[in-house]
Amino acid sequence: MTKKITAEQFASEIIKYDNIMILTHSHPDGDTIGTGEALLNILSMLGKNAVLVCTDELPEHIRFISEYADPEKCYFGRKIPENLSDSAVVSVDIATGSLVDSSFSQYTEKICLALDHHDINTLDCPLLFIDENASSAGEAMYDVIKFLEDKTGKKLIDKNTACALYTAISSDSGNFKYSCTTGKTLKIAGELIDLGAENAEIARMLFDVKSLGTFKAEALCTENITFLCEGKLAFSYMTKEMCKERGILESEFDTCVQLLRMIKGVEIGVFAKEKYDADGKKNFRLSMRSNTYADVASICAHFGGGGHKKAAGCTVYGEIADVIKNISDITLTLL
Repeated sequence: MTKKITAEQFASEIIKYDNIMILTHSHPDGDTIGTGEALLNILSMLGKNAVLVCTDELPEHIRFISEYADPEKCYFGRKIPENLSDSAVVSVDIATGSLVDSSFSQYTEKICLALDHHDINTLDCPLLFIDENASSAGEAMYDVIKFLEDKTGKKLIDKNTACALYTAISSDSGNFKYSCTTGKTLKIAGELIDLGAENAEIARMLFDVKSLGTFKAEALCTENITFLCEGKLAFSYMTKEMCKERGILESEFDTCVQLLRMIKGVEIGVFAKEKYDADGKKNFRLSMRSNTYADVASICAHFGGGGHKKAAGCTVYGEIADVIKNISDITLTLL
């Protein structure tokens, strides 16, 4: 049974632990890593033995975030030492266990404390702080840190933590242009800038810089577009073979789902990446975005995924033709 708690209660709970593993979701984005690094930094300042882990390496376009935390305490796509297995597991920005690769099941099953901001959260853990009105996990974490400052009497947000939090918030708010952005979001962003967040450089790295492989990926995404639901849904995909043939890294497809929803007349963009689970079974990891009225979290929930109304993800098993049919059938019932 999961009990929902407040930001203040989350702050009270986390300082009870001395050894902490901060768990982020697979296919990491700026929000989960920025939030995780901010928490890592403040726990270290409070004398805790904390590490940050993710099943995957950081994709190239957010690799700059690694500068904001101690690299020796960050395990991105690399083996976690056995002596960390007894740490308290605290998750950030994870709405459901399926958002973490099955190779980390031993850790997702041990989550004792979680922080999130998604409308739909099905995570099985004892204590969950969820701020559904926050633009990002980073914004929710900011509130937790302010309570920790009150409890400890210490100023905990240094320049690196300010940069990490700003990155998290900017990433999930689309540089403050998405509807999840509120007056509070902008107020916090302003305070983080005053604390040293390099807002112009962070925005440039998140939204203006692309690798050559990303341009190739976007071209391939355009080639593979299928329009469904009378043109309201734009679907595209990649396979591992396509990546190999063109020399494209899997992480370089991360901008494709946004590209799809920018097409005139399209309400929902869906991009699928071919994956294989621990048993070698093929599946596709889907990222979905909507523009105005469609609830993509509801679509993803049918496949065990989740997220926000306008940004969500899930995993669907089968060949690409099966995936397209399943998504089309479910979406038609909801549009």
